[in-house]
Amino acid sequence: MASSRRGHRMKTIVWNDGRPATARTRRRALVLLALLFAACGRAEALTPEQVHAQYVAALQANDRQTTLALTVDRGELHALQAASVDQHLQRMQTEMQGATGAFPTGPLRRVELLPLATEGQGRVGWSRWIYPERTICHQAVLQPTPQGWRVAAWHDSITCGS
Repeated sequence: MASSRRGHRMKTIVWNDGRPATARTRRRALVLLALLFAACGRAEALTPEQVHAQYVAALQANDRQTTLALTVDRGELHALQAASVDQHLQRMQTEMQGATGAFPTGPLRRVELLPLATEGQGRVGWSRWIYPERTICHQAVLQPTPQGWRVAAWHDSITCGS
């Protein structure tokens, strides 16, 4: 055992064959461990189709945290981003509960996701929300970001798809 300047005893790293580990070998081991830990914490990037499906499911479940996580990060405009998500959640919950008034829908029966279309660098996904009284189409505009694919906008759409 080697001793440090403060009087504490430090254990020397020794390989199975009895050779002490060199500083270079220790650095290599630390780099390898760091890479392994980094790889373990990294999740697979979601495809645009997965982001669209998860966003629609989060809207249906009134899941603010997931909906917010799947939207484009607005940086300093985070409060505006959160307000927009809250507005979408409130509007969708009102719609799904069979909004009354001039255009009642009745309770939501099902949602159909349609294939995504490519628009420039982004994608557009339509979803058909089917109610007893009518069908409403919604459009999600998806953009690639450094964090992966994210929803940049959510709109009502006159048509479902192109």
